[in-house]
Amino acid sequence: MTLPDPPRRLAIAQMAMAWTTADNTRGVLQQLGLAAQAGAALVVFPELAITGFHREIRREAQPAPVAAALVQVAAACAQHRIAAAVGAPAWIPGEPRPLNVHVLIDAHGQVQAQVAKIGLTPSEATFFAPGTAPRPVATLAGWRCSSVLCREVEDDQALAAQLPPGRADLLLWPSLVGHDPALMAAHGWPDYLPLARAVARHSTAWLVQCNWPWALNTPESRHAGESAVIGPDGQLRLRLPRDAAGLAVFDLGDTRLDWLPQAEACHPGDSPPARPPA
Repeated sequence: MTLPDPPRRLAIAQMAMAWTTADNTRGVLQQLGLAAQAGAALVVFPELAITGFHREIRREAQPAPVAAALVQVAAACAQHRIAAAVGAPAWIPGEPRPLNVHVLIDAHGQVQAQVAKIGLTPSEATFFAPGTAPRPVATLAGWRCSSVLCREVEDDQALAAQLPPGRADLLLWPSLVGHDPALMAAHGWPDYLPLARAVARHSTAWLVQCNWPWALNTPESRHAGESAVIGPDGQLRLRLPRDAAGLAVFDLGDTRLDWLPQAEACHPGDSPPARPPA
């Protein structure tokens, strides 16, 4: 018996970042509903989508409000019959620090896996605990999925061992990356796209990035967004707009996308600086 191919209609929620868990959760629910209306079977959200990834993460990463937010997201997945992968902090017994995870929720609203970030930056390691191998794989919308969080695409040897060919069909890459090329050259910062292309090629899996469109900590910065879709051959297939918030809906393997700009979202460098709530 031949099993049907999984649905290829996917969505990337390159959503605007907010300072609070409540505001980010509203954004997640809005984008999830729009993705379902557009016929997507799976929508991918960025790293720490529930809290936002900013200097107030210690205030926002609290177990009770984060758990309540994820309950809302899971209920929305079940209501709209859509799977979602959403970034959030998570806590485990015996570890006071949270993990930085990508939560994989199926179209019935069931959490199938939490993929924890293993390779933390030095600044992240002052607050988050590192995850541990093996990196879980779960089925969402018929795809065997796992996640590689942000700068982990640099960890090529570890990823090659954790995600060998055939282990996953679809790798999700939630992130907050992107700098002016001149700054990257001056500071020796890595260009993550070639690294991500190598991860896809070595794992022979599709790789779908969801990058934040901008950083609240550095409102003057540019060259974020541009979430990418990379084929199992390592070739770039799609790229979303730079420095723009919205939802992209596409058929995996196609080079076209439908772009739905996020209403009333503008780059913080183009507006009066937003202040975190007191």
